Amino acid sequence: DQLVNSVHIAATTSSIGLIPEATAARPSGHVLISGGFNVNYFGGGGSLATASFPENAFSWKARSKAHFFPNYAEITSYAISIEESLPIGKRVEVFIKSVGSAAAQHPGASADLPPGYAMTGGGGDVHWQHPGSLLWRLHPLIETTNQEFRASAKDHFGATVSTITSYAMGIKLV
Repeated sequence: DQLVNSVHIAATTSSIGLIPEATAARPSGHVLISGGFNVNYFGGGGSLATASFPENAFSWKARSKAHFFPNYAEITSYAISIEESLPIGKRVEVFIKSVGSAAAQHPGASADLPPGYAMTGGGGDVHWQHPGSLLWRLHPLIETTNQEFRASAKDHFGATVSTITSYAMGIKLV
């Protein structure tokens, strides 16, 4: 119960647009440990994610875009945090690593954590040009000796070269 009461989820919803973007921040006294997003589009061809990642140690950013056809949407970004000082007398230390990919039609990158950290999440940020690449995979790699998080993007109905940045997040108690 004490651990559950130490966790906080903040949500921020963007204004409606063709490329909505929102940033949710952790409250004071907490450390960011993960995040996520939800896209709400209004009819038409939809709005597809291009980013969900820790913008810095304080906030989580999410972004989506209409693809080929104008379509308005809003996006909600979620920042998941935990109290920095836990009731057990330990402090939570966070580590965030980012790794960029090479330019490709289907770019992917994996970020890993140093020994001693437990993975709590990860994300990706696609750096696209028109018509655009979209997130299609965000997941931990479980068949490796390291704790790694992989982000991948791909073009969709139109050849596009882009890059992606992958993020891994982890914590340890000190």
